[in-house]
Amino acid sequence: MSVIKLAAGQTVDRSIMTKKAIGIMRLANHNLPIPDAIYLDQEEYDFFLTHCKISETAERAIAQFVHSLEEQQLLPLVSIRCESKQAQNGPRTPYSLLNVGLKSFSISELEQYPYQYENIEAFRRTLFKNYSERITYLHVSDKEITFSSVVDEILFWLKHMYVELQKVSRTKQGLVCGIIIQRMVFGCLNINSGNGICCNLPGPITKETRFRGVFLSCQQGVGVSHGCWGENEMDLLSLKDINSRIYFELRGMFDYLEYLYGENCYCEFTVEGERLYLLDYAKRQRKVLAGE
Repeated sequence: MSVIKLAAGQTVDRSIMTKKAIGIMRLANHNLPIPDAIYLDQEEYDFFLTHCKISETAERAIAQFVHSLEEQQLLPLVSIRCESKQAQNGPRTPYSLLNVGLKSFSISELEQYPYQYENIEAFRRTLFKNYSERITYLHVSDKEITFSSVVDEILFWLKHMYVELQKVSRTKQGLVCGIIIQRMVFGCLNINSGNGICCNLPGPITKETRFRGVFLSCQQGVGVSHGCWGENEMDLLSLKDINSRIYFELRGMFDYLEYLYGENCYCEFTVEGERLYLLDYAKRQRKVLAGE
């Protein structure tokens, strides 16, 4: 097995999966809302190391995945997230590429999809900001890039990610690698959309420490930079004022996961218009209060 669909009802050997993939699979098996996703496991990475190309199995799976999004009238832009883990304790090497497929689209094509953009030019600029960071990170010249389809674009960046990962694997023995290809959900869609994190803060569970975190309105992607989670950072409680239905829906999912797995729940989520998606689940505590 080299390609795994991350969806409810799948039985998978977790030893070949990274923590993020296991977390997404756990959410799917509890029928919690996640963006569509597939996982390329260690077998696919080993194939690339041997043959310097993506396998036909993976190419077919990616083409079918994109076709499925288009059939659902979902904008077929994806994130490609690579994580690695070592047989022994040591640093992992994550890579994250957002909005892959964007270069295959024009504004007129974006407007054909059933989204309510608050400002399509601002929306497109936000997406291209991630793209610019990507070509710099992977040392690719934008002038050299032309794509005939979203699938070609995904395969192009996947190969570049594997090449970068190969450089690391030469210096790290026992590296286990996996790649998640997942539909992008857009926290930058409009002012009611956004990204966030929720968890219980370290220490005794009290009213002040339970179900806390951050929400970033009209924000695409979450990552700590200069001690801040990103633009428009606010306490998670502010989501109740912006969209109370989404806030309590998220609270219910958090309560359910806490009931199943204990107090160390940590979730990442995106609000896309009027829909809530969970992006990751892990058992850990983390200090994520806004502004700290």
